[in-house]
Amino acid sequence: MASSSKRLALSSIGGQLGLAMGAVLLGLAGVIATGLVGLHHVADTTTDLVGNGMQKGDLVARMRLDIVSRVDAVRNVALTPEVNNMQADLKRVEELAQSYAAHRSKLLALNPTPAEKAALDQADAAEAQAAPFLKQALALARSMQPEMAGEALTAKLGPIQTRWMAALEQLSVAA
Repeated sequence: MASSSKRLALSSIGGQLGLAMGAVLLGLAGVIATGLVGLHHVADTTTDLVGNGMQKGDLVARMRLDIVSRVDAVRNVALTPEVNNMQADLKRVEELAQSYAAHRSKLLALNPTPAEKAALDQADAAEAQAAPFLKQALALARSMQPEMAGEALTAKLGPIQTRWMAALEQLSVAA
């Protein structure tokens, strides 16, 4: 009898330990499940933030390339000695202006932050200041005055282009 009471006592201690261990494992499973749900939420949020930032950064980079390419195309027009040979670059200037506007519209559709909007406003102001000098350089180039077109590009447009690019750099940093 003494032996059977020891068996019941060990059995009940083993049962109690098993029950306690089961409760600990169940609690651990709950903590792990909660952690996984939290990590999934953080991963989704991070993906959204990074994806949006990357899209904005990509659009700003494309806008900068559009500016540089457009000024290069105007320069090419100024350096072309025949009007017929200018047509491809003239068309390219127009296409690049449209591309810049399209990239700007896409950027605005991504709901820019106030800092991004302020930088974009500076870029818009620089673009407005640059427009007459780009037109002047093109007109001078078409009238076969490459030296004057070059002067308009370097002396007049150059400083504005620098501010324009700086504003887009600020936008890139803000994105």
